[in-house]
Amino acid sequence: MVASPISCLNISIDRWHFQSPISPNANIGEHIRYIRIRKQLFQREVAKIIGVKSTTLENWESNRTQPLLELLPRVFDFLGYVPNQYMDNLRLQNPIFQYRAKNRLGVKAMADLLGVNKSTILSWETGRISMSESHWFSFKSLTSKNHTM
Repeated sequence: MVASPISCLNISIDRWHFQSPISPNANIGEHIRYIRIRKQLFQREVAKIIGVKSTTLENWESNRTQPLLELLPRVFDFLGYVPNQYMDNLRLQNPIFQYRAKNRLGVKAMADLLGVNKSTILSWETGRISMSESHWFSFKSLTSKNHTM
């Protein structure tokens, strides 16, 4: 049996709290706005912290759009907790997804690094298929190099 690659990442979903300070039914934009106001920050400041444009943050706060899944770890870092609607999302706990999010890699870039296609990466991240031992060792090698782009 192959050990889990999660130990290579120094990322754990445990770094976030799972208790929301506002309504459990609040959308992600309401959470962001609540914490931003509580921290007395402008939208442009929060946008810079998360790594998006201020118009993107404005759209999230007004519930016109939602953050991409890849941006959620940065949003949760800003919030300091995981809103209720994301607690059951196992993809957030997937080490491949976490590595991509940490290094700001898209699905295609990650697929290219591991020599597979995009659908394979998505299947691994969502648990539809398991990673082969040889791909796991490639991933482990990649994570041990602390690859960043």
